[in-house]
Amino acid sequence: LFQPSHLRPATRLARWAMPALLATAPLVGAVPAMLDSDFADYGVLLTSNGISADLHTIAHLPLPDGGSVAVFTYRHTTEMPCASQRVCIGLLRFNDHGSIIDASLGGISLSLTTANAATLDAQGRIVVVGAVEIAEGPDHDFMIARMHLDGTPDTSFGSGGKTRVHFDQGGDNYDAAYAVTIDGSGRIVVVGEAERNAINNSDYAIVRLLPNGQPDPSFGINSSGKRLISFDLSANSPTDVATGVAVDADGKILIAGTVRDTDLGIKRIG
Repeated sequence: LFQPSHLRPATRLARWAMPALLATAPLVGAVPAMLDSDFADYGVLLTSNGISADLHTIAHLPLPDGGSVAVFTYRHTTEMPCASQRVCIGLLRFNDHGSIIDASLGGISLSLTTANAATLDAQGRIVVVGAVEIAEGPDHDFMIARMHLDGTPDTSFGSGGKTRVHFDQGGDNYDAAYAVTIDGSGRIVVVGEAERNAINNSDYAIVRLLPNGQPDPSFGINSSGKRLISFDLSANSPTDVATGVAVDADGKILIAGTVRDTDLGIKRIG
């Protein structure tokens, strides 16, 4: 998923197929993949769907009943109005062959300043994570929002379809979410960074929410649903940022990211 450099930005999507002869082969080193020629134009779809706004795809998710949905962001324009200084969320649904079957493009604002990742839960609802600016300053909090496939906010989640989570460890209190997954109990696990006392000083930040958007009291410190992890390998730039998350079959949370801006940091927590 990427955005090409065109005068009229577009959403570009690709779907990959694994050759059958490799499907059951041991995974040794890097496994080659090939584009799925049954999807769109030999596995690649380039579309702006008639919209001149600056589009950025953040996820392309398979749907349980077939087809897929692309989740993308765009900024406020006259053609595509949404809340000022906020990111709007758009959805494009495709059939198995890459034809657009539904679009939800107008004015979906979930109070996000940035949207960085999305996933689909077992009920077919889309969970989007990012950050929200506080009082027009450098202070940002995690923002987690959930919507239906028609683009409407899921009002059974959090407050009006969204939940804000702050860590506020110091400095400019810049907290931002970069990845999300859902465990076997429907709990939402979100990871990112939480600034501490200065720029380039941050920790892995993890929050686990119940399906209704409330913090999970069984997780984190003092039943907060939140946890911080620090590596601090560099005294000059102790920047630890979590950018990937998954949950294994035992329910343990696997987190990956960068440490000191250059090293790979991997943790597993219960």
